Amino acid sequence: MTKKKLNKKEKWIIYIFISIVFFALITSLYIYFYFNNLKYTVYKNDGSKFIFEENLVKGIRIKSTGYNPNKIIEFNIERDPITGKETKETCYRQDGTIKYITEYDIETGNETKRTDYYKDGKTKDVIFEFNQTGKLTKSTWYKLDGKTIKFITEFNPITGKETKLTKYKPDGSIDYITKYEYDPTTGEQIKKTYYKEDGTIWGIEDYESETKKQDQINNLNQ
Repeated sequence: MTKKKLNKKEKWIIYIFISIVFFALITSLYIYFYFNNLKYTVYKNDGSKFIFEENLVKGIRIKSTGYNPNKIIEFNIERDPITGKETKETCYRQDGTIKYITEYDIETGNETKRTDYYKDGKTKDVIFEFNQTGKLTKSTWYKLDGKTIKFITEFNPITGKETKLTKYKPDGSIDYITKYEYDPTTGEQIKKTYYKEDGTIWGIEDYESETKKQDQINNLNQ
């Protein structure tokens, strides 16, 4: 039985058909991996492991999770699916409870917020807030219920020095406020002003005046 040879037209039809199928397959795979992340696990000799989620089309690692040899989670890092920049990091204690969560600015990559938790891993202990350059501006401390604020501290982002302390009562209302002033040249504290809950001043500690008085006394004794 002799095989029938394909003519030129038939060859072109088969070629076009195979090309269409191949193109459709490649397109389908591209679309699938564009909208779906590849998840894989890397094991280490000590028994620890890392689970990664990546978008192969974009070449971006979306998520990284690490486990210790006892199979307890150690960290979890999340990234922006478009830029690949880190947006959130969760760090865990040895027992698997959350120790702290750090959030990052998508544009700058700088730290914007960090929340520390009590040992139960659920109750907030303190929240640190940062400006766009990653400098600390505020810290809010909570009582054991994770809701009632104990006190709030505000900082100068340039010097890192404390500028204001707001203390709260058990019912959540303001107890008192303390403001701090510093010498712009030396950076030394020169004044501390205390305010009542209604905003009226109830005390001032003027270190600059005391220093000047002492300098005058020293000059007189010379």
